[in-house]
Amino acid sequence: MADEISARRGQRHPEIFIGLIPPPQVLEAYDELVPGSGKMIVDYFAQQVQHRMDHENKQSALVASQVQAQIELNRAQIELDRTRLTADNKIREQGQWIGAALTFTVLGSGIVLTTQGESAGGLAMLFVGLTPLVSKFLHGLRQPHA
Repeated sequence: MADEISARRGQRHPEIFIGLIPPPQVLEAYDELVPGSGKMIVDYFAQQVQHRMDHENKQSALVASQVQAQIELNRAQIELDRTRLTADNKIREQGQWIGAALTFTVLGSGIVLTTQGESAGGLAMLFVGLTPLVSKFLHGLRQPHA
């Protein structure tokens, strides 16, 4: 009796499907209503899939180029740091040579002054010359070696 009432009232029960495109029987029903519409639905789905794949490929290429650019930037930064360290080491080495030359010049001058009878001036020069050496030695004793 319920079926007869439903049939008389013209009620329909909607169908639900899960998936990306309708099942074949639904596509056939569309084709019966509008000829060629089933093929249009499948073609539209294929276009959307192709569009998504193209978009994902473009995004992947963009990300890959950004990663490559970051790698090149990091390499350039490493090379710049290496150049700076090399220059800093050269400057330190030159500074050490200059400091040693000045220290030994002052010590030599102190020795010469002391041997020529200028004991006060000679001793002052020896003291001034030995101060950086003793200071560096003592400073080195307190610093842990890496």
